[in-house]
Amino acid sequence: MSLINQMLKDLEQRRAGRLRATHLFLSPTATLGKSNPMLWIAAAGVILLAVISLLLMSIYLKPAAAKKMPVPFIIPPAKKIPVTVMPAPIPLSTLVRAFAINGDKKNTRLAIYLNKPSHYTIGSDPAQNTLTLIIDNCQLAEPLLPLNVRNTLIKSLAVNPVGNQLKVAMAVQEGAQIAQLKLENNANTVLILDLTTDVNSLQAMAVNNVATINPANLTNTVLDKTGLNKAPVADDQAYIEKVPQPLTSDQLAERDYQTAINLIQANHWQDATVLLQQILLRTPDASAARTALITLLIKQNQLAEAETIVQAGLALQPHNPAFTKLAAQILLLQNNPERALAILKTAAPVLTTDPDYYALMAALYQKLGYVLKSAQIYEQLVAFNGNNAIWWLGLATSLETAGKNKAALEAYQNANIAGNLSPQLQSYVNARMHALGGT
Repeated sequence: MSLINQMLKDLEQRRAGRLRATHLFLSPTATLGKSNPMLWIAAAGVILLAVISLLLMSIYLKPAAAKKMPVPFIIPPAKKIPVTVMPAPIPLSTLVRAFAINGDKKNTRLAIYLNKPSHYTIGSDPAQNTLTLIIDNCQLAEPLLPLNVRNTLIKSLAVNPVGNQLKVAMAVQEGAQIAQLKLENNANTVLILDLTTDVNSLQAMAVNNVATINPANLTNTVLDKTGLNKAPVADDQAYIEKVPQPLTSDQLAERDYQTAINLIQANHWQDATVLLQQILLRTPDASAARTALITLLIKQNQLAEAETIVQAGLALQPHNPAFTKLAAQILLLQNNPERALAILKTAAPVLTTDPDYYALMAALYQKLGYVLKSAQIYEQLVAFNGNNAIWWLGLATSLETAGKNKAALEAYQNANIAGNLSPQLQSYVNARMHALGGT
């Protein structure tokens, strides 16, 4: 019992203590007069907490008209817009495959054989009796061989590249006028300039006019002169980051080929040879560069190297008429006409697309004694172009060798009419006409 009594006593004491604590907080004045220091500290704490609470409420519960704190504004960084800057396109050039001059001192035709239509202009200086024909975006497919302008209205002719244009400068006989200037695009693409001294035959323009002709099938694409592909700018803060792109292999080949042609025209053959070889190392299928290199090597009598280059081209393009013709010319210079004729037969194009190919074939048939076959090809050639004196002479020689003297005489006479023969060939024609009963 004593243990239970003790527990009840303890509970009573604890209850009495809680009542005194409650009385202290509810009625502090009832005990402040006592000398207990802990009571003073507790009361001071309560007062301090109340003051802090009032201050905080006065700060955050201000009237609506009170000044607001500024909100900071951060400007975003500039935005990059990458734009690819492409090099200005290098379009594939128009190639001049051949020049032909035929006629006499009354009527003369200059024919320029192209691989495709191109824009061209012509101008003149009547005081100097000169004409200037300019073909845009054009270059020679191979170095130009000397042209025979004897006994024509053209006194001299010079062909030079100027930038991406081909300039054909002509000095003409006094009184010569342009009868016709046109671009034919049938079986062949041929730019034809007809000159005449006969006023009644004038069809197109006078010498002191300037004409500009645009083939209808040219594209009308206009490139930005800066060569840039432009992207829209998103906002005022944006700027452009330019990313240059290198030239493609085809563009490099095109650029270097034009440089090589310029070197050839300036008679820097060795430099041109090195540059053309470099083009083929990078771009083996660059046909125009290969053709120019082979022609240049032949001119320098480097036949073995020329043969190596042409055979490599034929391995890539077995039926390329230009390579085949060059291979035949090399074999002919190496005194092997049989092989030259055999290789020509393997890749013969349509006659109207490459008449010189067939002229070489006819000459080889004649050299090997197949005169009737030679005459047959020459007849097709003069039917295609009756103003070529060399083709008439080849026909006449083959016919005479075959014993067809009457037909041979007529062919010699046509060669004489066509003109443009060297003094030696003209003397030969005169002698043969006399021998065959001609005047």
